[in-house]
Amino acid sequence: MSVIPAKKSYNKLDYLKLMMLSREGDRREGILLRQSKGWFQVSGMGHEALGAFCYALEADDYLFPYYRDRAIMLARGLSNYELALAYFAKRSSGSGGRQMPGHYSSREHNVFSVCTPTGGSLIPACGAAWAMKLNGKPNLAIASVGDAASRQGEFYEALAFAQQ
Repeated sequence: MSVIPAKKSYNKLDYLKLMMLSREGDRREGILLRQSKGWFQVSGMGHEALGAFCYALEADDYLFPYYRDRAIMLARGLSNYELALAYFAKRSSGSGGRQMPGHYSSREHNVFSVCTPTGGSLIPACGAAWAMKLNGKPNLAIASVGDAASRQGEFYEALAFAQQ
């Protein structure tokens, strides 16, 4: 398994490489799906730039991604090979082959499993942030959702929880 990259200064070329790597992984999964070699694919195309914020995170920060966050997973330290293991539901994948493609997770990288209803990860992220606060840890809990999640009840519940 890969490890979370050590913090260093990154330049625009690093961000571009990350975005291209993410796009290429999506493209290849799409080809495999059309060849009937895969069962399901959720593309992260158009969301690649979000991976750049991961370069500012610490190793013990927590991520609660959603299914279009391939670039975030790559920036966090997973490889396209590891994401391919998840795509093919292999036992050696982060979920042990028990999740749908695009439902990334990694204990090693503090990435909680993707919740299919995208707003479903917001309340656990608030709980993780609260636990870190109670334990005096200065870490972050970051949740990522799509536009449609802002119309779900969990979104507003998480906002109310976070502001307290």
